[in-house]
Amino acid sequence: KKALDEIDMLAAGRSTPDLLALRGDALASLGQLDEARAAYQEALLQEAANPGALLGTARLAAVNGDFQGAAATLAQVLAAHPDNFN
Repeated sequence: KKALDEIDMLAAGRSTPDLLALRGDALASLGQLDEARAAYQEALLQEAANPGALLGTARLAAVNGDFQGAAATLAQVLAAHPDNFN
């Protein structure tokens, strides 16, 4: 919860794709999966290949049992960012 509060303070009116992806990660860790998904989607609207948002989206897909969706999203990450090993 503290991390989420700090991310929200950093964002304060300027939600960049990276901050939105971090917000999604914090929300997911709190079990707020719908809110996390919304944050990732907003990040991807701003930057379609944002690695943090794509990885978060893949994790949520896997948590929900959509392993094909998770694999497809991971393939997007690897295609767009072949050197990103997060």
